[in-house]
Amino acid sequence: AGSYLLVAGAHFTNRTGGGLEQSRVTVSFTGTKLATKDIRVTNPGFENMFSMTPYAGQLLNITGTLINSSGREITPGFFRVCVDNANCATNPTGRIGADYYTQYIDPGMSIVLRGDSLQWVAAQGTHTITVCADITNANAETNETNNCATSVPFTVAPAPTITLTSPTAGQQLISGLPTTLTWTSQQTLPSDQVSIELHKPGVTGINIKLGAPNNGVYSWTVAPLTQGGVPVYGSDYSIRLVDVRNTGVPVVIASSTSALFAINPPGVTMVDPSGGVRLREGKGFTLRWNSIGLLATDQLNLVLRKVGEARTDNITTTLNPQLGSYLW
Repeated sequence: AGSYLLVAGAHFTNRTGGGLEQSRVTVSFTGTKLATKDIRVTNPGFENMFSMTPYAGQLLNITGTLINSSGREITPGFFRVCVDNANCATNPTGRIGADYYTQYIDPGMSIVLRGDSLQWVAAQGTHTITVCADITNANAETNETNNCATSVPFTVAPAPTITLTSPTAGQQLISGLPTTLTWTSQQTLPSDQVSIELHKPGVTGINIKLGAPNNGVYSWTVAPLTQGGVPVYGSDYSIRLVDVRNTGVPVVIASSTSALFAINPPGVTMVDPSGGVRLREGKGFTLRWNSIGLLATDQLNLVLRKVGEARTDNITTTLNPQLGSYLW
């Protein structure tokens, strides 16, 4: 505010008498020098803020809107984004990235802030996001109080976890037999899907199942990895679980790897006669065995062989291996 003089002057030639003449008009007035710029910040937060609960470790895309509320073009200059700091314009505590520069905004128009550089790795707890424009006060504005805006408080949940509970460390699985894989999960969603992978050092792993429901249980018919078409057995197998959430694109939410376990081939072990037992010709004896991984439809042959001789005699053939005994 203050007093001002408006002076208008002209030089002209006297058309009748010649020579150069001058005329000047002076007007005095009082008034206020008004700034005509106004930058307003709205909608601070992150993408999908009101339709999702973020979790610790999640990468959030920060957003905000800069509005030119005046009737002239504005260059907002530098803006700043902070977490948990309402005084973001003057205090960089909690700043996300660096201070960013924005080009001009046409009168009445706005720009939405977003991009790879405006990302925050969420931390568990309750937080706010503040966006401030023109942090260097490069523009004299009609309203200097709306250059910053702070989001409503939001909660970041604990990081999701998924933990394999079966098979356990050292468990012996038999190829061809069914087993149940089990797991527990925290902070995951029922709509999440689980990928189940089988691994063994030195052998190319496979996916046992892609897109299994995240319900904590999956029935698997055990099968070892192969190399050159040959099954590879061993006690250093592991299973990896990956929780995947489809948020437009598949996103890995959590993963877990089991302890080492074994995959063995099916087989049979003789129990009786044991070493040193004497059998008498013509007298009955019950042969006993244990089978593992063999089905009732499989066929078991009992063969008599003397050490050091190539000759063998079939005791019996086509036995059900699950019987476990035969009277000879």
